[in-house]
Amino acid sequence: MMNALSADTLALIFALIMGLSLFVYAILDGYDLGVGILSFFLSEEEKEPAIESIGPFWDANETWLVLGVGVLLVAFPKAHGVILGHLYLPVSLMLLGLILRGVSYELHKKVPKEQKHVWTAMFAFGSLVTAASQGFMLGLYLTGFRHDNLSLFFSVLTSLSLMLAYVGMGASWLLMRSPLEHFAKILKLARINLFLFAGSVLLVAIAKPLIVQGTLDIVQGPEQLLALAPFPLLTCFFMVLHGAALYSKNFHESGFVWLPLVLLIGVMGLLSHGIILNLFPYVIPGQLSLKNAMASPESLVIILRGILIVLPLQIIYTIVIYRIFHGRAKLTRVLSSPDIYPEKFPGM
Repeated sequence: MMNALSADTLALIFALIMGLSLFVYAILDGYDLGVGILSFFLSEEEKEPAIESIGPFWDANETWLVLGVGVLLVAFPKAHGVILGHLYLPVSLMLLGLILRGVSYELHKKVPKEQKHVWTAMFAFGSLVTAASQGFMLGLYLTGFRHDNLSLFFSVLTSLSLMLAYVGMGASWLLMRSPLEHFAKILKLARINLFLFAGSVLLVAIAKPLIVQGTLDIVQGPEQLLALAPFPLLTCFFMVLHGAALYSKNFHESGFVWLPLVLLIGVMGLLSHGIILNLFPYVIPGQLSLKNAMASPESLVIILRGILIVLPLQIIYTIVIYRIFHGRAKLTRVLSSPDIYPEKFPGM
């Protein structure tokens, strides 16, 4: 049956798998990068349960990045070479940030109490470098790897916006997972980040049509404009609901502590939808289409059979691990101990 798939269909299937993998990575690893960045603003007592709250998950979260980049390599080898060739420096910085995060996380659990602050700071710095690199790569990619001043400005803007999105998701995660003693501090940081993130998204939305070529090509008449209008309106609606949840009275007792994170995931999905509309059917904006970049259909059919085994297992594993380790952490006063204990919390 798979042998009957056309080249166009195979290109679309692998593009969807790659897009899904990278989107899931941006959500799952995004919130734990956000927790790392957010730890810059937490005390040492607050950092310990915050960092430990992502402990069971963050290694598994990064497997989605491996899957997404792996699909790019095997399914679209021409695009893989071009993309990584242009993004060599930020990709290297991202990998260094990921390595620093991994080393810092392990060492902060094992060093004496008086040395913990060094490695928690390194964990935060590694998270910042990783998130900034990913946002910068996104900006360069959308501009077709131009290296003029406007492209660099747009890349810095997307880097800032993606970091703030990660911080928002990280704060929303900690609202569910951090000890209740730290809830007020996390909520305050989440409220501040809300306005910074909304402002950065607005700036990107204004700058994108001016800097990224072809942004408005999909709007060719009133009908297309009306068809696309619900998406930015829905994005604004989700942001307003996110703010309303954060500013609601007795938020921590409402049973809806999960709502801010879900709403931000919705915002990320809508923003990703806008990017995909501008890209399709290109894998490199305005330069290389999916069909022209793809590997031979015969090899893709073989690879697809393997992915149809691996992808469901990865989804099941992700669901199971989040189910096992769900719950709110209790505060531990002994900073040299990494142990946290899950506790049921209303609404989770």
